[in-house]
Amino acid sequence: MSQENVEIVRRAIDALISAGYDPHRVADFFEFVDSDIEYDISRTNPETTIYRGRDGVGDALEKWLETWGAFEATPLEFIDAGQDRVVTVIHERGKLKGSEAWVEHTRGAIWTLEDRRIVRYEEHQDRASALEATGLRESRELPVG
Repeated sequence: MSQENVEIVRRAIDALISAGYDPHRVADFFEFVDSDIEYDISRTNPETTIYRGRDGVGDALEKWLETWGAFEATPLEFIDAGQDRVVTVIHERGKLKGSEAWVEHTRGAIWTLEDRRIVRYEEHQDRASALEATGLRESRELPVG
């Protein structure tokens, strides 16, 4: 089941990126998401908000896009973290609206699945903090996907 979970998360992220994170175009992403998803961006967002449900995710994406004039995301790793969790590492790059300067960083996130549906997304500042939150450590040999 764990490799299946990795594939579900991979496909969900591909759908989100293909939609440009536009909440009006993320229907394909929502095919992988439970209707009561908990979308926790409290560790990386000044609002420290945890959104709930598909409408909540749409609201979060809307606020996210309002910030950026241009935005790109590239998945780097998909790590089976056990207990129906997948850690992802995604490189994000963007220009704030009204700016010509690009900013970039690499985020870690934990995706929790139940019955082949994503029920929780938990965003972290980086790979190490996401791994630590699952009980994994950087020094452990981890599969790269």
